[in-house]
Amino acid sequence: IFEVNKNEKTIIVCGEKADLQKEKILKDRGIEVWRLPLEKEKIDLNALLEKCNENNICSILVEGGGKVHGSFLEKNLVDEIFYMIGPVIIGDREGTLAVEREPLKSLKEALFLKNLEVKKLGDSFLFHCFTNEGLKLLNTPLKFL
Repeated sequence: IFEVNKNEKTIIVCGEKADLQKEKILKDRGIEVWRLPLEKEKIDLNALLEKCNENNICSILVEGGGKVHGSFLEKNLVDEIFYMIGPVIIGDREGTLAVEREPLKSLKEALFLKNLEVKKLGDSFLFHCFTNEGLKLLNTPLKFL
């Protein structure tokens, strides 16, 4: 459900035991596939960040479902959030969530986002905001060697 931009590299991350036929289809379309170890049946995010570092990648766009988003948030690996809401209702009886994480004991444990900006794009709205850590990084002066 995506288009490959020939001017930009597209990388798909999967587990070490992912389907080889699907990998071939992706590679035939010019997509790079990284097979990484799993941690509790999910991609080991530390291994992912190490692989990004090895490839001089310092920023990644994470697209996925609630489990993927929740994994990054629980490990405090999110600095900036772009969230799109459109006039379409997609529901299911399983209650798929935008973010899946351990239940909170109180509202104080919730992730409160900062510097919210909202932009209307066609019939949809784009919410752009930062986590506390992201806001600190944004306000940190760059030092060059």
